Amino acid sequence: MVIHFGNNLMGKWTLIDDNKIDKHIDNIINDVISETKIHLNPSALILSGSFGYGEGTVVKNRNGIEILSDLDMTIVVDQQVSRDKLHSLSSDLSIKHNCDITIGRTTPSNHINPSKNNPGWSNNPPSTNIYNRKYGAKVLYGIDYIDMIQQINPKNIRKVDAPRALFNRMGESLIHIKDIENKDKKISNKELFWLTKILISCMDSYLILNNSYHYSYKKKLSLFNSLFLEDSYFSSSEIKEFHRLINDAVIFKLYSEKENLKKEKLSNYRNRIQFCLDKFLRLTIDQVFDFKYNNYFDFKYKYLRSQAIYEWHRLPSKSVLVQNFYYNLQLRKKSFISPKNQGFLRLLPLPHIMYTIVLTSFFNNFNDNDLNKRYLDSS
Repeated sequence: MVIHFGNNLMGKWTLIDDNKIDKHIDNIINDVISETKIHLNPSALILSGSFGYGEGTVVKNRNGIEILSDLDMTIVVDQQVSRDKLHSLSSDLSIKHNCDITIGRTTPSNHINPSKNNPGWSNNPPSTNIYNRKYGAKVLYGIDYIDMIQQINPKNIRKVDAPRALFNRMGESLIHIKDIENKDKKISNKELFWLTKILISCMDSYLILNNSYHYSYKKKLSLFNSLFLEDSYFSSSEIKEFHRLINDAVIFKLYSEKENLKKEKLSNYRNRIQFCLDKFLRLTIDQVFDFKYNNYFDFKYKYLRSQAIYEWHRLPSKSVLVQNFYYNLQLRKKSFISPKNQGFLRLLPLPHIMYTIVLTSFFNNFNDNDLNKRYLDSS
């Protein structure tokens, strides 16, 4: 069992060749380590996300270094830690260092012997979460729990993670992208970061569907380009447009280069992204849930009645009633009662209700084209 120590940690946190950036990130991470030890004293602290595998997004400007990717930390402890305490420490550190720092909690058992009832950590089938943790995270100090996670073949990653990647990025964009109606507004670095994450989620979902997912954005782009340019599902004009959009997005994410985006207006760029997302979303829903939809109401009706959203959770029973009872009781999720299906009242986990709301909210934000009408028109 390997032990890591976090004193004076030095690392290569981005693909940008700049020692000042790496030193700046070093100072932040070392402070997080110190504060975490004082306030939480976990058996390990793990850095996930793009900084975990050295592909964080950072921009240098006249005001100094702007960190766009969040520092996604996880403490490993057996005992319960209140969400308020984690949120308070995360908030204080974020304000102190002027970047987004998130500290979550998990247990040793999730790494050593993950339960199939916890879908985010289950290895049967593996999620993108556990795969990214195994190959794209870094132990900052403490016990090397990552080494204890079983080997994972990315070809076995569950397909339901493809639509979830799209839904989550749509929801995040609604929070972070403002003033979309202003046609002349230029895109800030922060807005560009969140918009490009939508395009990157299209790439992620596509690779999951094609059994080719990878934790590294650089490697994912290479895999995507080798598959996408020959895909008959898309028209030649769509391939040309979406290929450019996604490649520009990943280049900005990795190197902060935005030559092709400097003159882009926020509303126009978001509308281009919307059309790209629409196509990838329809492909994903068709392949994962096996249905097509005409508009938002049609999507909502079919999605909430799909058996696949119950299989999403991999619970230890084929009974719908037992699955939902266990899910909502043990995982403490709120739920709603859906219409009768096969004679049973089915309890729907809250995230699936939210996904249907995210879809209509996202596409209702656009007034310059006809695409939103395809989702909102119930005729």
